[in-house]
Amino acid sequence: MTTTSPRPDLDPRKVKDLATLSFVEAKANAALLGPPGVGKATSPWILQSRHAEQRRAQIRGRQQ
Repeated sequence: MTTTSPRPDLDPRKVKDLATLSFVEAKANAALLGPPGVGKATSPWILQSRHAEQRRAQIRGRQQ
């Protein structure tokens, strides 16, 4: 099987679950583990940006 994923060993279900940010609502921690160069430092920035977008959408919805 050939894949175009840059990380074929990464479980897409885990990535999608992390992207839901359900751990934020649950006030839980998420640990990003892995070897150098796999995006551990970049991922929190992406998740923070996504969370901020969701919060802005919630606030806009309340103001209407």
